[in-house]
Amino acid sequence: EDALNELAGLLLRGKRVVFLTGAGLSVASGIPPFRGRDDAVWHESVHEWGTREKFEEGPLEWYNTFWLAHFDEVKAAGYRPNSGHDAIATICAAYPHARVLTQNIDRLHRHSSGKVDDSQLIEVHGFGGGFKCFSSGCDFASKDVHYASMLDKLTHRDGRSVIEHVDDLIKCPRCAAVMAPNCLLFDEDYSDHASYQFKKAKEWLKEADAIAFVGTSFSVQVTSLAFAAAASRTPAAAVFNFNVVDNVPEVQAGRVHFFPIIGPCEETLVQLSNKVGVASEAMPPSPELDFVPLSSGATVSHDPARRDSDVAEAAPQASAATAIVSVTWPASKSDTASLAAEEARSSASLVQVGD
Repeated sequence: EDALNELAGLLLRGKRVVFLTGAGLSVASGIPPFRGRDDAVWHESVHEWGTREKFEEGPLEWYNTFWLAHFDEVKAAGYRPNSGHDAIATICAAYPHARVLTQNIDRLHRHSSGKVDDSQLIEVHGFGGGFKCFSSGCDFASKDVHYASMLDKLTHRDGRSVIEHVDDLIKCPRCAAVMAPNCLLFDEDYSDHASYQFKKAKEWLKEADAIAFVGTSFSVQVTSLAFAAAASRTPAAAVFNFNVVDNVPEVQAGRVHFFPIIGPCEETLVQLSNKVGVASEAMPPSPELDFVPLSSGATVSHDPARRDSDVAEAAPQASAATAIVSVTWPASKSDTASLAAEEARSSASLVQVGD
């Protein structure tokens, strides 16, 4: 309760708060987490298959063995924001200094009741429904995103979706190469594609008066970068952790003014929204997902200022969906150096699809 009051006070005073959301936020929407359960994605051989190298060995096998097994469009079409997404969305609508940096690729922060304004949202691990290519020199390999759906190409076999022929895979509209989902893979860097907005994400973390982790396992580089950014400020930024367990590494918690908020985040986030005077009311399910167009041939360059409604005008036939109080805590020189080290490491180490 004290931790919720502390975070509510920061929001009410107009402080800059970044919600850094992970897979645990979407569990209540029916999406398996990345770790911690028998159906978790990391429970399988994702480290082997979730790479560009594996994709390029055989794109058709990659889609059928890895991608569609975990990120099936048919299943994704049924996912909806839960009360945790709704609470974050209502907080962001009421408090423009609140921002969302998500590791999730499910786009539930862009959907109906959970929709966060584009100016307050970064999907740092990419997103489903968009595609990129790996051809050297092609704009779709570095900055453009091709929006398309594979639904009409899927065959259902033994309770799962597969693609029968390589010709049915999404092709780059510029270079005709087979495209991969626009999501960060293990052997890619955050800076590899403009749509990840990594430079802007680092700026948000450096500027934050408080960082609220939501449903993350602290196993990806952006969470380490967030702790380093919080510790480098003078005074240090407050750090909150919405989770069912207190899973923050002790070495990280000791660097900042730390507040655990234990419990299902779809409940504790609603409590927070109530404390700041913005009760979140879930909207009825929409027959169409409203976050991104998914019709073949829809192509846009990544532009953070361009809203999804602008894209929708270019692709009106879209119909399907794809698919974490001022604190007087001094920053040391080692914390400032640590931030620089984390930034360097984030551009050189293996990173994850999401967590």
